[in-house]
Order: sequence, then structure tokens, then C-alpha cells
Amino acid sequence: MPQEQQNIRRWLVRLTGPIFIEMVLIILLGIVDTVMLSQCSDNTVAAVGVVVQLLNMIFLVFEATTAGTSVLCSQFLGARQMDNVFRAIGVSLAFNMMMSSSAPPSFSGPNASCALWNCGPNSWATA
Repeated sequence: MPQEQQNIRRWLVRLTGPIFIEMVLIILLGIVDTVMLSQCSDNTVAAVGVVVQLLNMIFLVFEATTAGTSVLCSQFLGARQMDNVFRAIGVSLAFNMMMSSSAPPSFSGPNASCALWNCGPNSWATA
């Protein structure tokens, strides 16, 4: 294999490695939630399955926004249009903040999941 192809492969691995790790961690988030709440009841496992799907959709929206912003910033940087770079970043940040602040109240707060699924310490003793 020529040296140039090896360099390109190393570069691609370095570029895609963090993206792969992020996706694995997002998947593990759902798995760990399911395993932890499986001690409560079958209803909590079903609820976690639904919420994990919703969270994956939310992550997808943020990832698509980030990817689009990266493409726009790359194009604007290549054209040396710094004003447009800052404008794209500002719009992306505003959109992400708007999306994150419009999350349902059941996704926020320290005891939101237990309040939503009624799986506090008292329900563990009766399960």
C-alpha cells in the first residue's frame, strides 16, 4: 500500500474516531438507563424505551445542526468570508438554544424520571 493511502487512512481514523465514540456513548446511555430502571418494573423499562427513542431524535437534530454549521463554516472560511462564519455560528447557537429550551418539563430536573414513572425508593420496596 502506498504511503499516501496510509496517511489518508490514518487521517480518516483520527477524524472519525471521536464521532464513533460519541455515537457509542449515546447508545450506551439508553442501555444503561434501561438496565438501571429494570429493577423497578416492566412499565419503567417500556417508558425508558420510549424516552430513549425521543432522546435519540433530539440528538439527531443537534447533530444535523452541527454538521450543517460545520459545512457552512468550512465554505465561508475557504472564501474568507468571516462575517458569514460568525453569522452561521450565531444562527446555529440560537437554534440549538431554542430547541434545548423548548424541551418538555418531564425531561428536566433531578427527579424528573422518577416522578414521571413513579419509581422512587418506595416503589422499589414494593416491586
